[in-house]
Amino acid sequence: VLSNEAEFKISDYYEAYADSWHEYLKNEYHNDITYLNQAYRTNYESFDEIDIYYTMSDIAKYLDVTNFTTQEFSRWHKWMYDLVKELAPDITVTTKNMGYMNDIYQAGLLNKGMNHQDLSEFLDVNGCDDDNYLTRLKEPLVKEYWYEYLVGIQNTPVYNTEDHVAWDYRLVYFEFRPDIHN
Repeated sequence: VLSNEAEFKISDYYEAYADSWHEYLKNEYHNDITYLNQAYRTNYESFDEIDIYYTMSDIAKYLDVTNFTTQEFSRWHKWMYDLVKELAPDITVTTKNMGYMNDIYQAGLLNKGMNHQDLSEFLDVNGCDDDNYLTRLKEPLVKEYWYEYLVGIQNTPVYNTEDHVAWDYRLVYFEFRPDIHN
């Protein structure tokens, strides 16, 4: 497992990625700042002026940052994958990603660098960390939807290596706080 519940908030590392970010923008907008200004509704004179920070009203910039983040995070996973395969070519390699089928969470995953379609190009199997709590009456098949999503991208088995069958925080809380059981 290359990463566990991995998230990559690229804005925390902007200085390290600034040059790559500017190159990404140049490629996306055919090295013409006019196209970017049209999309962003701005008046930049150079790609080098553009930072990676955005507000939710900056839709075009949000999409660019999200695409750049997933590209860089997938590249990092590919680098690790190649190292593992060099050392142990027969080992099965995956990641353990949170399973989210709610549109808001799925968008959040992309924003945090996890793009399963990119990862499926080199990972050996689908990996995840998901749940299917019996108390979830409104969405009883969430985990199965997530499995279908993963298999739809990469037709390999799904290994849920952290299968949550009960509300974790409640179990931990009660186990370590016997005084609350009265």
